Amino acid sequence: MRILLSILGLFLWCQTTVLHAQSVNISGFIKSHAAFKQAGTFFQVPVNIRIDNVLYYDKEHMTTPQESGYFSLTIPLKKALPATLEYDGKECPLFLSPGDKLTINFNNDDFFRTITFSGQGAVNNNFFPEYVRLINPSIIEEELAMRKDYGQGAYNNYCEDVRQQEERVLKNYMANNQVSHSFRKWAETSFKYRDANRRSEYFFRSEDKQNDGYTSFASRYNINDSQALMSRDYMLFLDNHLRHLCMRDDPAKVAEREANRVPWVVRAAEIAQSKFYGKVKDYTMANLLVTLIDAEHHAAKNIYNDLTRTCSDSDVKREMGRRYNKVRALFSKEPPPGANLNVIPNGQQFYFKDLLSKYAGKVMYIDFWASWCMPCLAEMPNSRKLHEHFKGRNDIVFVYLSSDETDGPWRSNIIKYNLAGEHYLMSKELKLDAAFAVSGGALPQYVIVDKQGKIVNKSAKRPSDASLRYDLEALTRK
Repeated sequence: MRILLSILGLFLWCQTTVLHAQSVNISGFIKSHAAFKQAGTFFQVPVNIRIDNVLYYDKEHMTTPQESGYFSLTIPLKKALPATLEYDGKECPLFLSPGDKLTINFNNDDFFRTITFSGQGAVNNNFFPEYVRLINPSIIEEELAMRKDYGQGAYNNYCEDVRQQEERVLKNYMANNQVSHSFRKWAETSFKYRDANRRSEYFFRSEDKQNDGYTSFASRYNINDSQALMSRDYMLFLDNHLRHLCMRDDPAKVAEREANRVPWVVRAAEIAQSKFYGKVKDYTMANLLVTLIDAEHHAAKNIYNDLTRTCSDSDVKREMGRRYNKVRALFSKEPPPGANLNVIPNGQQFYFKDLLSKYAGKVMYIDFWASWCMPCLAEMPNSRKLHEHFKGRNDIVFVYLSSDETDGPWRSNIIKYNLAGEHYLMSKELKLDAAFAVSGGALPQYVIVDKQGKIVNKSAKRPSDASLRYDLEALTRK
């Protein structure tokens, strides 16, 4: 019996040790901690820890400090990764390793000058406040923005000065502190690609994308650097690189994509499939997929299918499956019967007067909206009810003019709110012309046009106004 109990005790100890080794414990004290007021009640501002990795993008680890300012939380973590501490609009980078027991103390009134780390993992993390105090990243960003106007030579010279300064700060810190091997590897990689991103930024403003030297610049870096995947700066470099390659496609193809509002991410996925390989391709495709899922763009379906077919990383495949399952039902649906979707390509000669002519002889109720406009979306259920009230009528038409940049969220919201009617994703030209015609710009906006094509109300009642149907009914009799 004693032997059995000893074995059981050893097993439980091993299990506890494994669980501890796959998590990070963070606690600390906030002086001058913040609160916000909601519905007449004050609440403590939460502490949020965000892991900077595609496998964790939608997983925030949040805790509310006690009234004393003390906070504590545990984060599951299988391997060392960068993270971000967020509190009251302020952010501090972190580097977390499984098994860390980190204490973070700071005064909210003087965040970076007072933040300190202690406990297991502190040596790695005390680098960040020291870096901010010595480098001052906000001043560097301001200077970089200004140097772009001085030409590429002056801009690159400043980038080189910053690179050397950052290198000295990092080497000095690592020489005087026993940082972990994983932190050293991450930091050296991150600073390398942070410099690359600064230099890459200049090429976005070049007018001659085919002959501006970007290809030569990019050839200096290992695009398929699987050892750099833990670095957010490397992942940003890959993202920027794909953007640059999309811009440097055949000009006719670029113009066609822009006219039809095809997001660059769709083309970027095609490039990544052919130019990236191994884990770099897996993580890049996952990043692109997350972008499309967050935008509720239907192209996510094909990219997800490609990823599941070619991905060799089981963690990526499992996490992307979890993310995609949240929107799978949306992408399997079609717009409702009676919904006519029209994408007006940028550059096409189709103006607001053409729209009015198309529906001449009918009363028009025009809804100017966008997927990012919350008040617009709040009216959609009422709009559907209004449309249902007039269903089957040939003397009235409901027209929805969207200011969305791409067709993904536009199409998804039509499906989500089950909106029949005449739907238009406006071109730049139609958007500008319509705004001028109805003195518009702010969203949402509702306009009523009579059967003769005359605008009778540029600030019509919203669909939620029960009296609107009587106004429309009266116009149909004229």
